[in-house]
Amino acid sequence: VKGSLGGDWGLGFDLLGRDWQWGPLAWERLTVRGQWQKETLTLDPLRLEGKQGLIALSGVLSPTGQEAELTIQDVPLALFPQLVPTQTRLTPGGQLNGAIALSGSRGNPRAKGKLWIDQALLNQMPLAAVTGNFDYQQGRLDFALETILQAKTDPLTLTGSLPYVLPLATVQPDSPDFQVSLRVNNDNLKILNLLSNQQLTWQGGQGQVQAQMTGQLDPHTLQIKTLKTGGLVTIKDATIAAQILPKEPLTEVNGTMTLDLNHLSIQSLTGRFSGGDLAIAGDLPFGDHRFRAEQPLRLSLNNLQIKLPNLYEGNLQGEMQLTGTLTAPILSGNLNLTQGEILLGEGLPSLGNPQDATGQIEFQQFRLGLGPEIRITRSPILDFLAQGNLVLNGNLANPQPDGVILLKAGQINLFASQLRLTGGDENRALFTPARGLDPFLQLQLVSTATESDRRSMASPTSPSEIADPFTANRESLQTVRITANIRGHGSDLTTPDLTNRAIQLTSVPRRSQREIISLLGGSFINTLAQGEAPLGLANLASAAVLGTVQNRIGDTLGFNQFRIFSTPLINPEERTQSSQMGIAAEAGIDLTHDLTLSVQKIFNAERPPQWGLNYRFNENWRVRGSSNFAEDSRGVVEFEQRF
Repeated sequence: VKGSLGGDWGLGFDLLGRDWQWGPLAWERLTVRGQWQKETLTLDPLRLEGKQGLIALSGVLSPTGQEAELTIQDVPLALFPQLVPTQTRLTPGGQLNGAIALSGSRGNPRAKGKLWIDQALLNQMPLAAVTGNFDYQQGRLDFALETILQAKTDPLTLTGSLPYVLPLATVQPDSPDFQVSLRVNNDNLKILNLLSNQQLTWQGGQGQVQAQMTGQLDPHTLQIKTLKTGGLVTIKDATIAAQILPKEPLTEVNGTMTLDLNHLSIQSLTGRFSGGDLAIAGDLPFGDHRFRAEQPLRLSLNNLQIKLPNLYEGNLQGEMQLTGTLTAPILSGNLNLTQGEILLGEGLPSLGNPQDATGQIEFQQFRLGLGPEIRITRSPILDFLAQGNLVLNGNLANPQPDGVILLKAGQINLFASQLRLTGGDENRALFTPARGLDPFLQLQLVSTATESDRRSMASPTSPSEIADPFTANRESLQTVRITANIRGHGSDLTTPDLTNRAIQLTSVPRRSQREIISLLGGSFINTLAQGEAPLGLANLASAAVLGTVQNRIGDTLGFNQFRIFSTPLINPEERTQSSQMGIAAEAGIDLTHDLTLSVQKIFNAERPPQWGLNYRFNENWRVRGSSNFAEDSRGVVEFEQRF
């Protein structure tokens, strides 16, 4: 320090430091050299350097005039969000560099310079180049930023002019007006990938986005007083992928849309998806319920072939209307599913979470049509042909369907046997708003099972006791027709107890509930009990793998019964079983409730088909016969009385 009493005084300084910390910034070396005299600060220089880059300021700063240079080299851009917290989803990366010239005076400062980013990243996506220029004078900041996402592409440009008064400055801007403009062309529309958090992906085509924001703000606090936004988006022959539709992208996308602070207006947006066409037009407010759209947003779908994993595969068409707001949309209209398959998972379906955005989508008289040729499946357990209509209200998290779905045909596969739908339009699922996706089921299913007589024999260890083993004799087999009537909600069927009130099992000839349940798995058990494990396992595998195929063949040809199964080959002359296994098919038609005609053919044996006729007089009397119209014809009259 040097000077004189009552006169000028001055301060010279020379400071060296190591390992200085400012927030997340750490500097290995700090150098401050210069002097203060007559309200004039001379820096020669102020220098911070370390592994996190270099910042250097040198020059003269005084109330009446200043001339200085600020240099920035390789400062990590990732540190800035920590210095200035932000709610944006965009995370920058790279090394910030800049050269800035300071001039003017303390009351009317001026700054002009250039900034650029080396190894630039945005949400981990590399950017080819990021450069910017700015000029601050008379209390106003004018800037221009250019970003090139990929080499040999047009830059993304952001320009603007903002009124702002620096601390200690006295000059005010000429007006509080501000404006910011954004322009994005063609391949730079890949910025959509980042802004949508990869939910939407720009894969190619031509497009242009022009957006502008104007208004007024306080030059001291930067608080916005008035705001007006506007934008124009044009797209030509673009390809856009969406996470919600992972299999195929939207192609041949063409359209024009405008947007402002309040709403999105789509003049026309068309495209191709999965073999079909879609078209969108209309207005949708962003979040202000007071804004009235001139026309609701309409989405038309024509003959789309949709593949939604674990949900639906098939044809989709219809027209939907979106009202409400972007943050709380209301969906109405109609949607038809045809020639497809609805895939069921475990338990009742859950369409949304009330805690996230999907739970905010509201249905308003939304009509969903099923059919023709819609199958509801859960492989390999069930397969139904469905047709009907539902009216949906509520929201995705709590849907309230109302309507009837007719189950025209189908089966439930129990592996050892199959239960087939019968009764025509009496099979249905009734949905009510109060029960949501838990319908009331009215189903009638039938199956046939093979039953064998039990033969009593004396125990070799105790002649007074009679053993009752479970064995089957091929000469004493008979067919039991089983009917399952289901009357109850879907949730009532989740218990494995088939004796609950929702399921009633009956049979002809009459058997108890326990016996019927045993018969449904008895074909497999019977063959194992006879020591024919390969045959039993083959039949089980056949039912599991071919169950759905058998059912669809039977439905197409109009059979009441159709099955493909394995059978031992028997020598027709010696009536003895060979070691070979045959593949056979059997088809049956119920001429009346008591009279059945059937035909059976073994494919890998040179034998004519065996025709059969079965007539039941009552619970006790039955007559049946079969013939191949060659050397094998037989008939049986049976009387049965159970004690």
